[in-house]
Amino acid sequence: MRQRWQLVVWSLGLTLLIILGIAKWSSGLYTDWLWFRSLHYQQVFVTILFTEVGLRVAVGVLVFGALFLNLLLTRRPILAAIGAPFTVRDGEDGVVTLRQSPLAALIGPRSITITFFLLSLVVGFFFTFTVSGSWIVLQKFLHPTPFNVSDPVFGLDVSFYVFKLPFYTFVYQLLLWVTILVAFWVSLVYFLIAAPRGLGTVFKMNAARYHLSALALVFFLVKAWGYRLDQYMLLFSQEGMVYGPGYTDLHAVLPALWILLGVALLCAAAVVANLFVRQFRLVPAAVGFLIAASVLFLNIYPAVVQKLVVAPNEFDKEKTYIERSIAFTRAAYDLNDIAVQNFPATGVLTGNQLAANQSVVNSIRLWDEGPLQATYNQIQTMRLYYTFPQIDVDRYTLNGQYRQVLVGAREIDQTQLPEQARTWVNEKLKYTHGYGVAMSPVNEFTSDGLPKFFLENIPP
Repeated sequence: MRQRWQLVVWSLGLTLLIILGIAKWSSGLYTDWLWFRSLHYQQVFVTILFTEVGLRVAVGVLVFGALFLNLLLTRRPILAAIGAPFTVRDGEDGVVTLRQSPLAALIGPRSITITFFLLSLVVGFFFTFTVSGSWIVLQKFLHPTPFNVSDPVFGLDVSFYVFKLPFYTFVYQLLLWVTILVAFWVSLVYFLIAAPRGLGTVFKMNAARYHLSALALVFFLVKAWGYRLDQYMLLFSQEGMVYGPGYTDLHAVLPALWILLGVALLCAAAVVANLFVRQFRLVPAAVGFLIAASVLFLNIYPAVVQKLVVAPNEFDKEKTYIERSIAFTRAAYDLNDIAVQNFPATGVLTGNQLAANQSVVNSIRLWDEGPLQATYNQIQTMRLYYTFPQIDVDRYTLNGQYRQVLVGAREIDQTQLPEQARTWVNEKLKYTHGYGVAMSPVNEFTSDGLPKFFLENIPP
């Protein structure tokens, strides 16, 4: 009777927690809906919501299905291990006795299936949180737009790297982690089966050997695909002098990735061979070999090339890739149609020129943006949640004089709000933007060494 009441109390508590969680999530969702509707972006809200929910459901079903099916494959070995007697030798008398697991009377096919189902359901549910916010990756993949510009390394349209490659990388990481997750739980089950007879016996079980070898095969095939995607990711490299692939990336890392792709496929072949021999050592040997090859070809070899080949003549080796970076940067910002003109500066300055350009001389900048930014943030933020992220140089006509000034916008920094003030109303409606600017001449200061402000305080 007491146990029944405890079960009822636990069930009611769990139900209450679920209801509270759903209520909190629903209230936030409804508030966001009102916000998007006020801006007439209902379609955007619906697209984001359904993509996010659909992606998480799909990933949850994938993880649940993969884990549950693999765990079901261990059910027969579990029942066989529980029902089979095993020998125990008495250390003092040397008497050998046959014993049967005490779990044989408690565990059956139905209870194992229910346990595996619940475990897979819980793992699948929590795994969905890892893909939260990935809806934009899917939407970009579903709605690509061609750039009609090819990259100079692989000859692919630039849109591939913007719309498709992020999704392929997402799928690769998903498959890799699902494979590792399934292998972990399956290995744990087989080790628990073999525990009464010694953990070493797990490698002698045909079911464990075949099952874990199959998972290792999937891992190596997925890893081989990952090395292919890593080749495309070299276009996002930040290791060289410029953003994008440099000499070391294309002459050391790229060939290394091809080699590692082949190594991964060889490891997969070794795993297939492992299925036909009564040994399990090929699987850990293949994993170790792949790790060692990765360290050699992705860390040591590129470092040697950079040190011995690139560093002694870096400008010559990186010249082509610097030119590519400049060309694509100009194309990205539509700067290809700029006309370049030479300015014939003589470098000779006379007294008459100084007198004729007195307004320019009077605007020679004495303040540096760095120290001035720190000063602005000390005396002109006025509130904890305001900040001056940068100081800019500008020119205005003030009292009939053309003056060069330094100006900074007083912007909001929500991270400076106290924790209790970080509510939806404050972050979305109240503390949403900065207020005013501070401005001072470039060449004047007070007797205290502070800037002499043209615009200061709130309101300016």
